[in-house]
Amino acid sequence: MLANLPRSYDNLVMQLYQLDDKNFTSLNVQKSLLAEYDRVTVREKSEARPKEPAVFSIESAVSRKKNSTKEFKERRKYFFCGTVGHIRKNCWKFKNANKMPTHHNKLSSSASMAEGTTNILGKGDVSLEIMDNSGKVSLLLKNVLYAPQMVRNLISLRKFDLAHYSILVKNFKMIIRTPRNRLFLTVPLIDKFYVIKANVIKMQNDSAAYISDKDSIELWHARFGHLNMQGLKDFSKSNNVYGLENLKGNVDKCDTCCLTKSSRASFPNIDKIRTQHVLELIHMDIWGPAPVKSLGGAEYFYSIIDDYSRYAVVYFLKHKNEAFECFKAYKQAMERLTNRKIKRVRSDNGTEFSADYFEQYLINEGIKIERTNIYLPEMNGVAERYNRTIIEGVRALLHESKLPKTLWAEFVNTQLS
Repeated sequence: MLANLPRSYDNLVMQLYQLDDKNFTSLNVQKSLLAEYDRVTVREKSEARPKEPAVFSIESAVSRKKNSTKEFKERRKYFFCGTVGHIRKNCWKFKNANKMPTHHNKLSSSASMAEGTTNILGKGDVSLEIMDNSGKVSLLLKNVLYAPQMVRNLISLRKFDLAHYSILVKNFKMIIRTPRNRLFLTVPLIDKFYVIKANVIKMQNDSAAYISDKDSIELWHARFGHLNMQGLKDFSKSNNVYGLENLKGNVDKCDTCCLTKSSRASFPNIDKIRTQHVLELIHMDIWGPAPVKSLGGAEYFYSIIDDYSRYAVVYFLKHKNEAFECFKAYKQAMERLTNRKIKRVRSDNGTEFSADYFEQYLINEGIKIERTNIYLPEMNGVAERYNRTIIEGVRALLHESKLPKTLWAEFVNTQLS
């Protein structure tokens, strides 16, 4: 409606755009336009209109000399453009004033609108908190143009389409679904407009629905704690992770992995005798102390891994001597769950495992103790490798997210899940 108005309505259009959401309705706009039209019509009828439009003025008195006609033409000023020396029919600006603006294919520092252009001062990401009937929905908009002169925030449906979202308009509402046909958002029709009620929230690693026109292997590599490429591709082939089924490509070099996962060369492989049942052999190790305490006050984590199933359990400890009670709880839970008994445990020579009360408990339970050589924790390969995988993922997540180090225990749980 406003886009097709003549230029004489520009002032009124700008006033209408300054209205708040409550008053900016099609009914109020229509009333304002009709009132302006009636006012202009009455004024035009009351004014005496000359046969020839008075489109020029004379800056000085007309000379009555012989060459007065030529001097008269050169001193005339046309009111439309304010230029001296021509009248309306010779004005280039007037001839091109009513031409419709052409569409711009290239985006520079301005954007074309029906009323003209508006300056674009920047481009970035905006995180929105949308109020839906089912609750709050978070949405992250990528590459949003910042145009402060515009009083309306516009969301392009083409972005949803490129992200493979489906849109259904029916019964005075717009229904938006995810690529897997899950309901994402319901937008009501309010006075001929589909209005999304949302608040802009601060960008701080918020949980948001990420709209992208393609799956990024770099993004999923970071989401999984910088998991190795082969493991990531195995996840993609299994179709067990939502959004990961079409993952393609490779990460040639990851700076975060280079900074957080560097290590010396591993020991050569030797033939191993694998176990045949769960709880036949248990690997144990304690990592710590951490540079800072966790939110719960823990400085260590105690990992216990079953050799046959590779099922791992992690306990967070404030002190190393808490490992004994954690092992008894693990033994009771796993033996009841599997209906089998622990036969062997393998650990390094840490004092928490070689303490007299711990060894005596294992002997009384009929559990064989296996120790690694002193100063060679690498011999406790399964537990050490497991702890290394966990810590590398934690370092990568902390480095990339820029979150405080006190969250290291939460990131350990993230790796386990």
